[in-house]
Amino acid sequence: GEGDLASSENDQYRPRIHLFKARLLLQHRNMKACKKELKNFTSASGTTPCAQFLKANVEYLRQNYRKALKVLGSTPKSPIVTDAGECLSAFYFNNIGCVHFQLGKYSLAAHYFRKATEENDAALNGFPPLDRATPLSGRPLSVLGMNCRHILLYNLGLQQLYAGQPLAAFDSLMEVVQVYHANPRLWLRLAEACIASHIKMQEEQLRLWNNKSETVQMVFGAGLHRKLVLNPVQWEQWVKGGHMDAQLHPQQSAAMPAPTLEFASICLRNALFLLPRTSPAHFQGEKEGTQQTPISALPGPPIQGNDIISLRCSVLVCLAYVSLGLSDPVSARAHCQQLLEVPRLPGGLRFLGQLYMAEALVHLGRVQEALQYLNPDSVGDITTSLPYTSMQHMDQSEVTQAEQPPTRPISAANNSFPTSVSQARAITLFNLASVFCIRKEIEKARKALQQATSLFSEVPYQVILLSAYIEIVSNNTSAASLIIKKHQPLSSSLLDKKKARAASYLPGRQ
Repeated sequence: GEGDLASSENDQYRPRIHLFKARLLLQHRNMKACKKELKNFTSASGTTPCAQFLKANVEYLRQNYRKALKVLGSTPKSPIVTDAGECLSAFYFNNIGCVHFQLGKYSLAAHYFRKATEENDAALNGFPPLDRATPLSGRPLSVLGMNCRHILLYNLGLQQLYAGQPLAAFDSLMEVVQVYHANPRLWLRLAEACIASHIKMQEEQLRLWNNKSETVQMVFGAGLHRKLVLNPVQWEQWVKGGHMDAQLHPQQSAAMPAPTLEFASICLRNALFLLPRTSPAHFQGEKEGTQQTPISALPGPPIQGNDIISLRCSVLVCLAYVSLGLSDPVSARAHCQQLLEVPRLPGGLRFLGQLYMAEALVHLGRVQEALQYLNPDSVGDITTSLPYTSMQHMDQSEVTQAEQPPTRPISAANNSFPTSVSQARAITLFNLASVFCIRKEIEKARKALQQATSLFSEVPYQVILLSAYIEIVSNNTSAASLIIKKHQPLSSSLLDKKKARAASYLPGRQ
């Protein structure tokens, strides 16, 4: 009798043991064993929402995103809140949002994360309100940890940042950082929202300045005597450049939360403070980053190994950019120096570090030193991160058999980072031409700019302006006028013809 009773109790808990083993194997990225345990659980208990979530998670980690969506779509309906205090509807919409993020559909992912937040709030509203005098407030003990609002807001903020909505992302992440303030990656994302907002503001202001009705205040005269009077207020803002944020918040302290470069600098310093202080000698080992202690990054998994190095490098790059935007080239140079001292630095971060270092040195009046950081031959790679430590323990055969996800852009708001090595070299050559112009070496500047123009798939307006400036300085006003009319730089053959024609006319002017 006792043996039969023990056997019945084991049979009662056996499905749950299979479920726990499947979750454990999933954490260890052992997909085959996990799917086997899930099959045993399903045969004993049938199809449940928890089992379907785990199956979808397996396909998600194998990068079979469309299959993960199909599995989630077959999840059976369940009550809003389970006996264990879990809001399954919020979990469902959160998982759908994660899959759409990997598919590059950021606005759709944000929609599902917003719905998950609404489901979470609706589930909480079904219980008595919290009262500080009574800790439990009449709520069951199982639902005290049910609130996932800040985790869902974190996911929502990331989607808004990717979808080119930096102001909305800033508001979402600001609410999250009040709870998870020890997460350095969260501080970096908050700073990125500030930087993206600043860039978006600059682009909007530039669009207004390019509008004739906003720029031109008055026109008088006719023919050769026609004059334009420009709006002086807008040109004052153009000269101030990077301090545009301060104009929108003139009496606000930099420590007050606002999507400005000043607050971005504070966020980045917080992130750098939470990361370990590593010296260049630390990276000389054979296994890079394996000696570092993992860093807590709630609500996500701990940051460890190469992820710590990549995160620190990203923070230093952003700090250099923000320092240049705040007219602080000394700090920008110091951050770039720390970045460039990291061995095996990804090529994309080295490319940015060299550009920002050159710009900082130009601002400091050390133009000759800036030239050594503008060598286009040094640009051979534009990757921006090391291999993720979390993926190093996964069986690569599980990934190679999966469908390949579409390439995700950095951001829908500003995708100015070069997409190829040739484009990165063109940007370096353009900056090199600018430095040659500062040094009054016009022929070298013209040659570097022509090389840059041949590498650009679409010529930026900065190249056109610099090309016109070079011709004006060379007293070749007709070529400069033609560049402005055609809105494109002249080829070397056209320039040679114009020079020859100008030389043949000189004797006739005497």
